[in-house]
Amino acid sequence: MSTHSVWLNVDDEDAWVIATVGEKFGGSVMLKRTSAPKGVELETSVSEEAFAKLSPATGDPNKSVADLVWMPDVNTGAVLHNLRLRYAANDIYTAIGPILIAVNPYKMLECCSAETLASMMEEEDVEKLPPHVFKIAKAAYASMCRTGGAQSVLISGESGAGKTETAKILLKYLAEVACPGSDLHDRVLQTNPIMENFGNARTVWNNNSSRFGKFLTLQFSASGRMQARARQAPRPP
Repeated sequence: MSTHSVWLNVDDEDAWVIATVGEKFGGSVMLKRTSAPKGVELETSVSEEAFAKLSPATGDPNKSVADLVWMPDVNTGAVLHNLRLRYAANDIYTAIGPILIAVNPYKMLECCSAETLASMMEEEDVEKLPPHVFKIAKAAYASMCRTGGAQSVLISGESGAGKTETAKILLKYLAEVACPGSDLHDRVLQTNPIMENFGNARTVWNNNSSRFGKFLTLQFSASGRMQARARQAPRPP
């Protein structure tokens, strides 16, 4: 992409677009969008002051990266465009180093299938795996088994972003690797509707939205098997 292209924030469904820089006149700069929804003009003008604050658009606009740290330029427009390209290709996961971004597809995809889980379990080098919740789970489990120390996974997002589904996918991997054939992870998941009922349900974004943090602790044996916490014997009267 030419250095004479910039990222432009627009007030329509595209949000951020690439625009080529045109002529300057009367304190304004002409910009031409490379794309626009039907009925929206491609050409627009901005003041020279506003133009000076725009970020250059570099790299190939038709290619995405799996990890945002590989991007030649990091700005809001470039990041959102990269996520949009990957989402369109059903690559809903993108990394920022050790952090994972998930864009909710509101449907089940092949990337979360049992076949994908099995292939990721077989890969010994976790760094060779693509961005995925399974990769996060694999790395946490491996670190726990190697060091014997507790691991934490923080899942954050706005209402309806898919936090509960992400937790289910995480548990799906841990259940398969730590307690194959057991229904323990199903029992863990069954507690979620109960926890949801204690929150303020239903918002304009999500029909089942809780506004509180949920803390889930999983117990593992020394051999790495997921297990239920032993109940404490009642004290004698």
